[in-house]
Amino acid sequence: APSRAAASAPIKTREEVLEAVTSGAFPLKDNERDSLRNRSTPLCGTPLRSLYTLLILPLALTRIVLFIVVFTSTGCTAALAACLPARSCGRRCLLAIAMRGIRAGLFCLGYHYIKQTGHPSKDAKIVCANHVSFVETFYLTSLLTPCGMAEIETASIPMVASVLRALEFVLVDKSSSESRAKAGREMSAKLSEKDAPQFLVFAEGQTSDGRQVLAFKDGAFRLGHTVQPVAVRYRRSTFDPTNNPDNMVWHFIRATFDLHHGMEVEFLDVTSKEVDETPADFAGRVRSTIAECLQVPLSNHSHDDQRLQRRCRKLYKRPPDDLAWAMPETRTCKQLLGLDLDACTDAARAYVSRVEASQLEVEDVEAYRKALDVSEADAAALWALRSGGPLAYREFLVAAALRRCA
Repeated sequence: APSRAAASAPIKTREEVLEAVTSGAFPLKDNERDSLRNRSTPLCGTPLRSLYTLLILPLALTRIVLFIVVFTSTGCTAALAACLPARSCGRRCLLAIAMRGIRAGLFCLGYHYIKQTGHPSKDAKIVCANHVSFVETFYLTSLLTPCGMAEIETASIPMVASVLRALEFVLVDKSSSESRAKAGREMSAKLSEKDAPQFLVFAEGQTSDGRQVLAFKDGAFRLGHTVQPVAVRYRRSTFDPTNNPDNMVWHFIRATFDLHHGMEVEFLDVTSKEVDETPADFAGRVRSTIAECLQVPLSNHSHDDQRLQRRCRKLYKRPPDDLAWAMPETRTCKQLLGLDLDACTDAARAYVSRVEASQLEVEDVEAYRKALDVSEADAAALWALRSGGPLAYREFLVAAALRRCA
């Protein structure tokens, strides 16, 4: 099926593509750090870690059992709350109990004390935080009892589904444009209600390792409501809180094998959309505020980078653990090269075929031209800009863009 970026990918000229490369806006060197990868130390990764694992094993098993009990009890309480009329006194009371259950669950996982700076403001209709892990989702939900938006796959988890229903979360299928549009209408309708709860938003649309703030989606910022930015940071031990979507069950279990996890949550000043500000600019301003507070850079990576990386992993016969190269900032690819997600995938297919054939080394411009399948003029222009070494995935992306111009 065509990607949702296909309809909006701009058509670029040869001059525009080469200008993006020569100006440095789209460097030919691949990304070196996978900001989506979980880097928890294996339980037996070192002799010292193995000894620590052995010593903490009884506590970890106790924590796991307690978490299951708390998780189940919270889900059952939320299920009862969902049976009562929305925002009724009975539902509010049961939700208050369920929210304490969520916080108790985090305690079982090692988040005993979470440092909080600033306070939630009732003046803000929307609360927007950077997204690293399930932990800040649980914590902010337990603190605010908000409404929000969640991926439809989340509703397949029985106890979590009960909590989402009780809190009136909007479910969305990110791969469906109809679902996204419907979710947007539901979100707008809920926020317009007089007694509506605050709406919790993770505008990055996915988790990262927290060492940068990813590109924001501007959907929630189109409504013109006041927003309170929230900055979340973690003090990492041998456990990395970055979500591990390939095995979330183990991710929860792994958290119990460290004694304590450090976490800080900072509520920033409430802000509102300025008169002449576009939704994208409003989202960008909130994003910059969070990044400045965390003292981390901005990144143009988006949810499509995660989708591209998953596609690239399937192209290998034996995929490597680190696929940092498969994160070229797909938004930048679309803006500067006119390549959508499917075009990026096709370029990755050509790149991986040469990786597995050990054919990334090129000795001269003619071999370079044949590898990238571009004209002699384009090959000469790119050859003059590269710094040597093996072929990079980004060079295949530029070649794909140039072929579209031919």
